[in-house]
Amino acid sequence: MIRKGCALLIFTLIALGVSPVAGAEKTITLGVYQEPETLNTYIGVQTVITYVHKPFAEYLIDVNEKGEYFPVLAAEIPTVENGGVSKDGLTITYKLRKGVKWSDGAPFTSADVKFTWEAIVNPKNLVKSKSGYDLIQAVETPDEHTAVVKYKEFYAPYLTRFAPVLPKHVLGGLDNMNDAPYNRKPVGTGPFMVTEWASGNYIAMAKNPHYRDASKVKIDKLFFKFIPSREVGIAQLQAGDIDGVWDLIEAQIPMMENNPNLALCLSNSLTSERLILNHSIPTPPNNGNPDYPHPILGDAKVRQALDCGIDRKAIVDKLLFGKAKPGTTEIPLGWAANPDIKPVAYDPEKAKKLLDDAGWKAGADGIRQKEGKRLRLKITTTTGNKLREMVQQVLVDQMKRIGVEFFIENVPSSVLFG
Repeated sequence: MIRKGCALLIFTLIALGVSPVAGAEKTITLGVYQEPETLNTYIGVQTVITYVHKPFAEYLIDVNEKGEYFPVLAAEIPTVENGGVSKDGLTITYKLRKGVKWSDGAPFTSADVKFTWEAIVNPKNLVKSKSGYDLIQAVETPDEHTAVVKYKEFYAPYLTRFAPVLPKHVLGGLDNMNDAPYNRKPVGTGPFMVTEWASGNYIAMAKNPHYRDASKVKIDKLFFKFIPSREVGIAQLQAGDIDGVWDLIEAQIPMMENNPNLALCLSNSLTSERLILNHSIPTPPNNGNPDYPHPILGDAKVRQALDCGIDRKAIVDKLLFGKAKPGTTEIPLGWAANPDIKPVAYDPEKAKKLLDDAGWKAGADGIRQKEGKRLRLKITTTTGNKLREMVQQVLVDQMKRIGVEFFIENVPSSVLFG
């Protein structure tokens, strides 16, 4: 696991030195190397959706760059002290902000909060996760500006739910929202609204005339331009064709630091880059079923060997200019990981012993075999991400040293996560 310790977040890298003409329309163009499969974050699983939806979609409670909660559609953060959280933690009362309208002019009310929960737990909707929502017993709406969420059991991260809120007046009358027009041209309460989605080209947004603080929105139009890779985006940024690039990485910091025309904003990322191992058999009809273990990765000793055979420090030093830290768990170090947990030490000899103990013996070409089967594994990531592709090449080499054959087969993010 490699933690992206200084990841650049969207909207934080903007080309400077271009002053808009007084009275002229102000436009920002951001390059993203993934095209979203949908703009409905409850259905879509791509990382890019999380960024593209923020200008139009709003949460009850959001988190700032310091990891602090702040109210958005809620008027305040519910606490035990203000009566928003019951002493047993099972009842959360949200007082909603007044005067909020959806981008089509309809009022935002507590009915939208209740509908969001109903839509997520509706078995007809192909949502990616019901975590937390499946623990809710009911959502009561005593008035338009109060939503009372009652949990069946305590759910610690309750403030992270209802992110975002869905419009009942748009989606409520549908049998399901899987293919709803909303997914490509959503209605939101944020400062912008989606005006056009040109497939393979861009998503265009304009100022939401019904936004409660419309006078504070200084940008007239916002474009998310689809680009082949972040490297292409950097070239377009330097040429002045776009104003920002999504998902830049530590390896690009030295080049950016030396460019006087760019503003570089760094912060600890709340995400990490990690190698996820498939524990189930990869072939039909039982692929994905944990009761049918993977013929190779089902063995804990093999998984431990892979862990010991990865030189994380080499990846950080060679590919990230030393500007990241090896991770320790699935939880990023910049968020809530236990600082006392140490990274797994690079120990190829231990890795070889573990594989020996597991019955995998080196063949004539150095790749291990067991019962006539090669220790060969497919490693897959999203296309268009040069850093991940370079990490893959390093992993292929590192695995070969312990007798494991990795082969690369990448696909677009919509295919990988779909």
